Amino acid sequence: MLFFLFDYRNYAFSDGKLRNLVDPPCQLDDIRAAISHVRSLDVIDPSKIVLCGVSLAGGYPLSIAAEDKDIAAVICIIPVVYPKACLKMKGIRYALPYLVLTRYDHLRGKIGLKPFYLPMLISRSHLEDFLISNYYPGYTFDCSCMQEKKSIHHIVIKNNLTGQSVIWDNLVPFRSMKNILEYEAVSDLPKVTCPIMVIAGKNDSITPYSMLKPMLDPLPNVEFFSYDGNHFNVADKNISALTMPRILSFLAQSL
Repeated sequence: MLFFLFDYRNYAFSDGKLRNLVDPPCQLDDIRAAISHVRSLDVIDPSKIVLCGVSLAGGYPLSIAAEDKDIAAVICIIPVVYPKACLKMKGIRYALPYLVLTRYDHLRGKIGLKPFYLPMLISRSHLEDFLISNYYPGYTFDCSCMQEKKSIHHIVIKNNLTGQSVIWDNLVPFRSMKNILEYEAVSDLPKVTCPIMVIAGKNDSITPYSMLKPMLDPLPNVEFFSYDGNHFNVADKNISALTMPRILSFLAQSL
């Protein structure tokens, strides 16, 4: 089994001037380019390609599989498949500041000003996982700039093979929210015919379990697995210990 990872444009080692900008149509194009590359490799069986994504990118495999019938299966981890509905469920008091700041930053972009940033929350235990030497083989993480009571983290990521390093900040331009709210992977669900695995957090405040399960669970080609946790601790060691065996079992059955 081979795993192919890549960085979206504007992220990590990929090019792109406006760092950490989330743009679903462009990121879907990046996935299509990655699939095209993988299919060109002699060591790959093009009939056994499985797509996997997390959070907003957890919906991307559905969009790609809806149009590409040669995808063998998809794994959607804490997928945000209907961002607009998720925001509406929060209520106007929660949503209004985000909508106002999104509009504000969108206008800043129109006149060439620097982005107004939104810190993305990350669990402390997940950040500490990066310090484990075999957590992400081939890469080294310098997390010395993490501070206990601050929400902004500057992490140096080094590719041990090339020696190249980048600094990753957990900051996303607010104008990304406009792009995110316009994306609806849920509309692609009826067109996905391959096996689908969904991993969801029962206490997820970003993509509520009460909305996600009724939306996806009834589909005949869906395997639904839930864990006791929220959106941000899905990669914690204790959660991974539960989800990884289920993922490997799903892959064995699908391939």
